[in-house]
Amino acid sequence: MSDNTGTTDAAAMVSPVKNVIVMIADGAGFNTIEATRLYLEGLDAGDPRGGVGSIVTDGPGFVASAQSTYPLDVRTTPIEGAAGLEQNPLTVYDPAQNYDATPVA
Repeated sequence: MSDNTGTTDAAAMVSPVKNVIVMIADGAGFNTIEATRLYLEGLDAGDPRGGVGSIVTDGPGFVASAQSTYPLDVRTTPIEGAAGLEQNPLTVYDPAQNYDATPVA
């Protein structure tokens, strides 16, 4: 482990990994990743976090992908009463529309 002098115990560095924490940045975009990269690469040489920006976000195991979400209903005027609380039949999720179970030859 680390003490106040900044030295690291060699046994802690070679011990097997016990836990892995995966953080999913839901809602983060490419600019968030770029800001993280710039922050990590801009740290002082003595900082243990320094220089890992390119490893974290640019390594062979990092897959860049982008998704967009859109509203199900674009009405701008609310519907009064109980009818306004009902599900719009045009926006009901139907898995059959998303999957094709037809075998590929």
